[in-house]
Amino acid sequence: MSSIKTYLLIILGIFLCTNSISAQNKAYKGIKDIDLVDELTGRRKTLVTVEKGDTLYANEATYQYLQENEGNTMHYLPLEYKGITGYADSHLIYPIKLSDQDTLKFLQTKRIEDRTVQERLLVPAIDWTMNTVTDFMTWFWFIVFSLVGALIFFVASFSDKLKSFGLIMVGFSLSAASICEFFYILHATRYVIWFVYPSVVGGWGHVILNFIIFSALCGVQAGLYYYLAYTCITGDMRLKVKLNKGEEDFADDEDDDESPNSFFKNLGVLPILIGFALMILMWVDYFTGSKMSGTPYIVLISLLGVGGIIELFYLFKYKMWTTGLLMPIFYIVGGIGLAGIVMILGMLAVLIVIAGAVFAFLAILAVGALGGLIGTMAQAGKRVEGYDEFGNKVTGTMDAFGDIRGDDGKTYKQKSNWF
Repeated sequence: MSSIKTYLLIILGIFLCTNSISAQNKAYKGIKDIDLVDELTGRRKTLVTVEKGDTLYANEATYQYLQENEGNTMHYLPLEYKGITGYADSHLIYPIKLSDQDTLKFLQTKRIEDRTVQERLLVPAIDWTMNTVTDFMTWFWFIVFSLVGALIFFVASFSDKLKSFGLIMVGFSLSAASICEFFYILHATRYVIWFVYPSVVGGWGHVILNFIIFSALCGVQAGLYYYLAYTCITGDMRLKVKLNKGEEDFADDEDDDESPNSFFKNLGVLPILIGFALMILMWVDYFTGSKMSGTPYIVLISLLGVGGIIELFYLFKYKMWTTGLLMPIFYIVGGIGLAGIVMILGMLAVLIVIAGAVFAFLAILAVGALGGLIGTMAQAGKRVEGYDEFGNKVTGTMDAFGDIRGDDGKTYKQKSNWF
């Protein structure tokens, strides 16, 4: 009797587990065209090519495979497309909702010991971002709209009447962009730099264009962030009224005496420096087997809090209570996303520099080899003389390959003493 109960409990557990899994990640799409192959090893045969934007569906084979390989590396997943079940590259697909009631879950496809910091520590946040919007590009468009708004308010801040309002709204807009950037990085964890994949965007021309666009957006964000931080520290937000000439001269002298040093004026550069430091950490973590804890990342990000406290000090010093409370928040929140984007573009820039250096080196070798070949061919047919390894004098004719056709009927390889 007890064995029957045990058997029923096992069946019930499997049923409940299967239902809970099947309630998540019912369907997927690819960031590019996906080949559905017939097996995981050997000479794989492509069963069907799934075009970008088409939907692949999970089935019982998918859920069973996920259960059996949990905690292990899963380069491919069994999925169904138009009645055909095959294996799709797990790093080129992302889960989608078939209905509003569906729940998406971040797909762990690496061994536990190989997972990155965000894959180990930020999975709940990743799940939240995946279930909040339709796809990762939604966060990107939020970023664009926020930066456009920041530009508009930046222009408005040049008006004396709208200066404080404009600067505050620039801070709100940059903070919104930063939050969306953070969510974008989480949501698109494994394909965050999709825009530089030629196979995804349609060729190298689009890659170059996308890189320019993303770099321009990052430049606009960094410039506005620096402007906001500089304005807060230097006290430009305190100029509420127009001074007459005598008072203006006196005010200038007073500002010169109390002007903060260049370090504090340039606090807006701090997120950029943090971004490059994060980039270095990411490389170190990658080449050391993804063993690094989240502590170094937290320490770096927390440096933004120091900059925020400095801003609060300067604004409170001049009794700017409202802006003194708001601007440090804008500085910290706005700096997080900027640091993350700088980290991503910095990694791309390093790869571009490395690729450029390799290309230049190969180009120099190719030009040298081509020049030598042309020089050798130009000397073809020329009469030359020299000495063989025994010291015997040899005369002959140089051919197109630089070899010497001796008058004695033998072929000699050219050496330095042939000329």
